[in-house]
Amino acid sequence: MTADNHELGLDVARRAKVIATDSPEQTKAYGAPFFLDGFPERDRVVDLADVVTGSVLSRNGAGDTTLLCSVGLAGTEVVVASRIMSALRARP
Repeated sequence: MTADNHELGLDVARRAKVIATDSPEQTKAYGAPFFLDGFPERDRVVDLADVVTGSVLSRNGAGDTTLLCSVGLAGTEVVVASRIMSALRARP
């Protein structure tokens, strides 16, 4: 996602309770044109592993949003999709 060609607006990042990534080191290395470059939201990016293990609380309620800035590590995306599907199937 880049400033001139991104899939969603910065307003989504601003509203997100947590902004997670599967590779914090890789996103730290991104400068412009990374879509969060130069915005305070960039400092809020956390490791997805911390969200999955519960070290970082991603939601307090149904209205909270967690934004995932994937850097394209396919294995991570498969695990995230699997967890989401399991959570959806577990709903009453």
